[in-house]
Amino acid sequence: KNFQVEALIPEYFNKPNSDVYFRFYDGFIKPIDKRFEFNWLRVYRHWLFGKYLKGYDSIYDFGCGSGINTAILAHLFPQKKLHCLDWVASSKHIADLMAKKWGWNVSGHVFDMFSPDYGLKISGKSAFITYTSLEQMGTQYRAFVEFAIKKKAALCISVDSFDELYSRTSALDQLAVKFAEKRNYLRHYLDYLRRLESKKKIKIMKIKRIRFGSIYQDNNSYIVQPNAHISAGLL
Repeated sequence: KNFQVEALIPEYFNKPNSDVYFRFYDGFIKPIDKRFEFNWLRVYRHWLFGKYLKGYDSIYDFGCGSGINTAILAHLFPQKKLHCLDWVASSKHIADLMAKKWGWNVSGHVFDMFSPDYGLKISGKSAFITYTSLEQMGTQYRAFVEFAIKKKAALCISVDSFDELYSRTSALDQLAVKFAEKRNYLRHYLDYLRRLESKKKIKIMKIKRIRFGSIYQDNNSYIVQPNAHISAGLL
């Protein structure tokens, strides 16, 4: 698509207006603008990344997909080294094109989060991001968490739907829990991190439920974990 940044927008953002509803607090909304979700997420990512990633030299985006996070990060932090990592070679190819055509400081890597490659070199004072990429891992995320711990990432940010944050008395929230179970999406991740924290292997700095998401889940909540050896925080 002539190397236009707009080509990075995933196709699922281009649904017909009649089919688009979103969770918002304890109900649903139907936006007038079909680009509402993408525009909201663009603002949200600018805020989230700008707030937490300023002090890090390198950023590793695991499960980067089309590279839309990279476009935002390159705009916010043109001097930082960006790494796009995904299961599929096409994501690496996109990252390589970004570097070649737009001059961004980005590298692409094929990376399996189920079986992490410890040969991947992690630069000092680096941040890890998983932006809804843990979703597809179900309960098989322990190897990746262990990888992050052993590689001493200075900061980890996980954005996803976390079942522990849903209310047990809300029918809408329990729908989200049942949906994750049915689809074998991410489950019990926060409980696992809390167990690691109780063993002093990690420290959790921030847990925030964002009450906006797809029709079934609040999938923009986040957890922030700083390195315990670098700050007073996690990983």
